[in-house]
Amino acid sequence: MIRRLFVVVLLFATASTVDLDSQKRDDKVCDDGVHLIEKDLGDSHNWFCQGTNIIIKTFYTPSGYASCQDPLQASFVCMDADIAYSDTPPSSGKMRLLAPMYGEYKYIPPQRWLRALHYGAVAFLYDPCAPMEQIMALRDLAETCLWKHIITPYNGLPTKHPFALVAWGCVYHMTWVNRTEAVAWIRSHALQTQLSTLSSNGVYNNELLHNSTVMPSDVICPHSVGSSVNEDVATHIVSPAISVPVRSCDPTCHTPLVPLPQSHIFSLQTLLVYTLFAFLMALLVAILMVIVAYMVRGCKTNKRQHSKYKPASSFFSLGTGSKDKSVRVSIPEVGVPSPMPNEREILLNADSDEEL
Repeated sequence: MIRRLFVVVLLFATASTVDLDSQKRDDKVCDDGVHLIEKDLGDSHNWFCQGTNIIIKTFYTPSGYASCQDPLQASFVCMDADIAYSDTPPSSGKMRLLAPMYGEYKYIPPQRWLRALHYGAVAFLYDPCAPMEQIMALRDLAETCLWKHIITPYNGLPTKHPFALVAWGCVYHMTWVNRTEAVAWIRSHALQTQLSTLSSNGVYNNELLHNSTVMPSDVICPHSVGSSVNEDVATHIVSPAISVPVRSCDPTCHTPLVPLPQSHIFSLQTLLVYTLFAFLMALLVAILMVIVAYMVRGCKTNKRQHSKYKPASSFFSLGTGSKDKSVRVSIPEVGVPSPMPNEREILLNADSDEEL
């Protein structure tokens, strides 16, 4: 009897262990943040610029437009199945089970940051070819506004709007990072889901550059002033003379775009173009000066060769005649004098002087 009871207990324990191991294997296959993640990552063109760098020529206000729709039902898909989206970028729908850690990533796919949006976070997306000073402005905006943020490159953005803020069910497309308009949109759409009150961080951290350093708080963008004063996103200098209305617009609206003064933001690309132009102009002037110097030197050489004066090597020469042994002296200022008298002529001249 005791032996049978021992066998039953042993079989029950073995079955429980097998079920637990099977459950662990199923969870691991579903999503553990390590296995099969390349299915969502794709190749490196998602986070490297493969085309031409984007140059922002005119800074319009408003800087973008907002588009919102009824969120799709949130559902979790294991790593053995693909996830496709009809919207670019997506703002709701299917996602992976494991939530990501908040912060900046070298690249994180939408299947992951949608899970963060489900918790009330905001994704700060930028085109890999966007201007660096604007990417820095976007990064500064995220790191000073809220703890629940994801910063990542995203190659699905249009060239005219290389920046986007994504919350659950809403997207704000931007031509450039207008801090005032972006702060107003973030305050209206961040932390609006039912899971926003949860303060736990995620687990997925593949390609994470650094964690979010903002302290968890319900106050969104505490260091930004909610006024119509536009802050210069390039130098972070407040420009009181520029008033920017905070407006939202969908792609079909016909709100006129008002360009900001070109002196408001001096982009890095413009500075590089002007520097290269100045260098080329200086190089051209130097080449012209060298050419002029060589031409002047050649003119002086030709003038010296055609001069009536003989060179110094011909100042002293011997006569070529057999009887004429005199020495001729050439002086440039005087010319060539007559032959010097010989000894016989000198004696004859002396006798003539005595007779006189």
